[in-house]
Amino acid sequence: MDSIGIVLVQDFDQQKIEAYIWYRKYSYVDDTVATFQDASSYIIGMRWRF
Repeated sequence: MDSIGIVLVQDFDQQKIEAYIWYRKYSYVDDTVATFQDASSYIIGMRWRF
């Protein structure tokens, strides 16, 4: 199984907010006759500190 990803985070210090976006791609290959599709995931969010 192979997986690669990237995450970007932006801090807004004055507003006490962190915004982020996350992308990850997964792939799987083995020596059997079975085939598998690749998959991707995305996460977008923010965190407010108080």
